[in-house]
Amino acid sequence: MARIKQVFSSKDEIAHLWAHQSQEHARNSGNSFYFNNKSIYSYGSHFEIARIVTPEEHKNKDYGTLVLWYDHSYSNTTAKQQNAVSYAIPSHYTRINVNKMPYGYTHRDNDYSKEKETFVNNVREHIKSVEELAKKQLRARKYDYTREINSHIEHAVNLTNIFKLKSKLKKSEKELIYSDNPLEILLSEDAIKKIKENKRKAIEAEKRKKARELAEAKEGIEKWRNHETSYCPYVAGYLLRVKDSETIETSRRAEVPMDNAKKLWKLVQHVVETGQQWKRNGVTFEIGVYSVDLIHSSGDMVVGCHKIEYSEMLNLATKLGWA
Repeated sequence: MARIKQVFSSKDEIAHLWAHQSQEHARNSGNSFYFNNKSIYSYGSHFEIARIVTPEEHKNKDYGTLVLWYDHSYSNTTAKQQNAVSYAIPSHYTRINVNKMPYGYTHRDNDYSKEKETFVNNVREHIKSVEELAKKQLRARKYDYTREINSHIEHAVNLTNIFKLKSKLKKSEKELIYSDNPLEILLSEDAIKKIKENKRKAIEAEKRKKARELAEAKEGIEKWRNHETSYCPYVAGYLLRVKDSETIETSRRAEVPMDNAKKLWKLVQHVVETGQQWKRNGVTFEIGVYSVDLIHSSGDMVVGCHKIEYSEMLNLATKLGWA
């Protein structure tokens, strides 16, 4: 029986193997980035970056796979490892930021029902952050904290619902996190109007910024497509190129077998022709170590953290003579 490779030079590959649970262990040569089963670490077990929690473990039939994300960072290297892990998390997983991880359940068949107090404390940390951000919003001239506030609310709600914590929370805490508009509880009417106007301006500014960045990144994108560099500007999104006769590579450095990609292209074409989206729901389509999550009727596809546009796939398929 062939030995499974466990040492990798690419942090992106290690992160993807963990996210898709393709094997039980993997690490880099210096042991500064590794995973064991569902937990992935930076520089040792004292810093658990994230942990996968399966439906069988959290025991809530209304939710699928979770990722508990330790919302701290202590060094530039750890931050880069966290970025790799974040990009690798499949889009259909529910990611929940936590200030403290549940006690050391890094093995299989974990019992998270015993960790309610830990999860309640995490909910309260999110509420505390919301209150602090609301105060900042009152003083802010330009910056809009709405996204951060809504993110903390979402994490608090998910924790409460998944781990059945309502009975453990105060009435005021539940009113805040389950409000249709939590900002109305925290901010004045004038402040809310200000937020809406700032958001409109921010959206327009972001569009102008992205157009400018794409124009500036054009040379770097072309160099990546022509194999002159291994780095592709992130503003370009998710691009594809042929690495060699057997492999296709994405701009985020994920690699998939050429024969798998050809079969997937046929599925994408079928979806476009029929106008019926394909979604992983009991039926899976494997492409290398990854699984396809969703193919929209337009042909745009989601595979883990990758969101690949149909036009990009068509461009590559045409070059390969598949289309």
